[in-house]
Amino acid sequence: MDNEALGYVSSVQPFAPEKGAPSVDVVDEKALKRLIRVVESQIKTYHTISGMKQFPKEFNAEQREAMCAQYVMLLTSLLQLLNNAIDGIKEKGK
Repeated sequence: MDNEALGYVSSVQPFAPEKGAPSVDVVDEKALKRLIRVVESQIKTYHTISGMKQFPKEFNAEQREAMCAQYVMLLTSLLQLLNNAIDGIKEKGK
């Protein structure tokens, strides 16, 4: 028998997410936050002499400094993407 035949009408929207229910992306958000910490650590490292030492010594100091700056710029872009992804997860959960 069909529910409609019994005169039953559900008060729950069949395709609406539950309010206040944790997002299925919560695990992803936690992983992204851990990744953000790693990226931030790398950015700090490449702003130091230790970061410059990561590149081969066949490059002079000016070249290694330029490579560090480029790497920091790429990491900063990645950091922004990660933050945007987290914001998207939070927005989706509202």
